[in-house]
Amino acid sequence: MNGKCPKEIDSAKVIAYAIVQPKNTHTGNTKQIVAGETKGAATTMIIAQYEGDSAYYVFGCYGQEWVVETDTWHEDLEDAVEQLDWEYENLRNNIVWHEKPSL
Repeated sequence: MNGKCPKEIDSAKVIAYAIVQPKNTHTGNTKQIVAGETKGAATTMIIAQYEGDSAYYVFGCYGQEWVVETDTWHEDLEDAVEQLDWEYENLRNNIVWHEKPSL
């Protein structure tokens, strides 16, 4: 990824991010489709939260810039972290916390 992960992305506060490494193979549990095109492996997954919203979002970035192309909604932070491993093996081990709330 180019540069540091921003503190805010898509108008949401970044809680954490995880860069997808070759060891984090795609589980095949999800298929991300954008504009009719099936996406390959993400480069980074970001956990974020919008102001005034109790839910969390997992954003998928697929290039070398911090550009959100996909997202999933999660009722709580634990579910958002579990989504990382649902999509990529052991991705939670790559988490870099901007602001680590208690799980």
